[in-house]
Amino acid sequence: MLALSMQYMENEVTKMDRKIVGGGSNSLLLRRNFLMRNEDEKVKEWIEILNYEFDESGTLPEAIDVSNYTDFLVVGIGLINGSSSDSSLNCCFGDVTVMLDTSKSGSNSSAAQNILGHYNGLFFEQLKMPKCMNNNGAYDSQYTSVMRPYTHRLNPKISPLTFKYAAGIYALISGNVTIYAR
Repeated sequence: MLALSMQYMENEVTKMDRKIVGGGSNSLLLRRNFLMRNEDEKVKEWIEILNYEFDESGTLPEAIDVSNYTDFLVVGIGLINGSSSDSSLNCCFGDVTVMLDTSKSGSNSSAAQNILGHYNGLFFEQLKMPKCMNNNGAYDSQYTSVMRPYTHRLNPKISPLTFKYAAGIYALISGNVTIYAR
């Protein structure tokens, strides 16, 4: 599927190339800007750096050195805490905290939520996807904002990756967190 979409983009760029008067270096510049990469640039593969299953003990994963990565995908599935109210799991990328929503105890939720993160060398850009309630098909867009995707810190330190609860009563008793990086 990705190969087909890349082929489509290449075809569109070729059509745009033909419309440019003079061609030459303008054409190459347009192609590179449209595809947002240089032809020499290699696309890094996503690797799984964490797959953690929470249990009744409420223990958190160990700190992870993420200094060699710039892109992150945090996936939380079925995160349930031991309290009577919803809360969050704080994923701390060094100075930057992103939060995965957690459901209260007794809710047989299989909700899934993703957070995309990218360190561009100046800011840590993040996009928190709405929580998808797999068990009933509803979407909860609470706390989602595409208007403020950046951290407020200039040049934040993004390593190590650690995890925290807002308070001890919100310790997770079930669910899974998987993190991919490149």
